[in-house]
This record gives sequence, structure tokens and C-alpha cells, in this order.
Amino acid sequence: STRGSLAMGGPSVPPCGMAVAGPTRVSIVALPEAMPSTLMGLYDVLSSAGSMPTLDPPIVPEPFSVEIVAARRGTMELATGIPLDVRRSVDQVPSTDIVLVPSLLAPGGEWSSGRHPEVTDWIARMGEGGALLRTEGKQGGRGAGQFVQRLSFDVGLAARERGAGGFDRLGPIE
Repeated sequence: STRGSLAMGGPSVPPCGMAVAGPTRVSIVALPEAMPSTLMGLYDVLSSAGSMPTLDPPIVPEPFSVEIVAARRGTMELATGIPLDVRRSVDQVPSTDIVLVPSLLAPGGEWSSGRHPEVTDWIARMGEGGALLRTEGKQGGRGAGQFVQRLSFDVGLAARERGAGGFDRLGPIE
């Protein structure tokens, strides 16, 4: 199977199993609680995957089309105060192959359910459409993982409110 591989030639097959005639579309979710290091690290690695200088020959076409999305376009301040220019809102992205959520750090160490309804509803819609939903960071426990787990709960609620069955949680990036 070519699922999830970086094999050259032919259409790419994203992990969700849909054949696409181009690069796998990856949407990285930006939230004010996002840790810049994981958000930008995911973006850098996936954006450069096909053109690494050690690849001979490089992967053509590029295996991934990566974008950062948020509730709104414009400048957003991330968890540590670093500004990020978000070029697409979730309303501008009707479908994607993979949704990635970076590590999160909630202010004061508290996560309130319902914090980002536009984003959680969008993630639920992408999951209903067959997108692979993944998160950076261990779920549960303390630190950034507990916030991802609570965001995952909010996404599950949004999916149930939409009448979608089968949504469990955001799985870990493997």
C-alpha cells in the first residue's frame, strides 16, 4: 500500500484512504494557546518533506500542501506571545486530508469547554468528510496534553451536535 508513504509517481493516497490527484492537503490549526515550536516545526518539516537536500532525486510533485488555519485570518498571538500571520480562516477551507493540532498551553493552566467553537466545529466537519485528525503532544495527564484532550472533547461534542457518529478523539501524531 502507498497509504501514508512518500512514494513517487501516481496519485498520493492520504491516510484517510481517498486518492487525490496532487499533494496531500495538511491543515495545521492555529489557536492562541498553540505552542509556536510545535506549530512551526510541523509546518517546516511537512513543507520541506519533498525537497530535503539529502533526497536524490527530490520527490516531485511535493508530497504535502501545508497551510496554517485559524478561526480568522490576520495576526494572532500564540501562547508565548509570538505573533503569527494566519492567511486562511477555517471558513475558507471546505476540505482537507489531514488536520493537525499542535501542543497547547492554556492561560493559567485552565481550559474552558467551548473555547473555540468555530474551530472545533470545523475540525468535526473535516473528520466527517474523511480527514485524518491528529494532535501533537500526549493526551491526558498534565501540561499541554491535557488541553489537547479537552479540545478533543469539544470536537467530539461538535460532531455529536451535528449528528455525526463515530467520532472518538483527536489521535496522536505517530
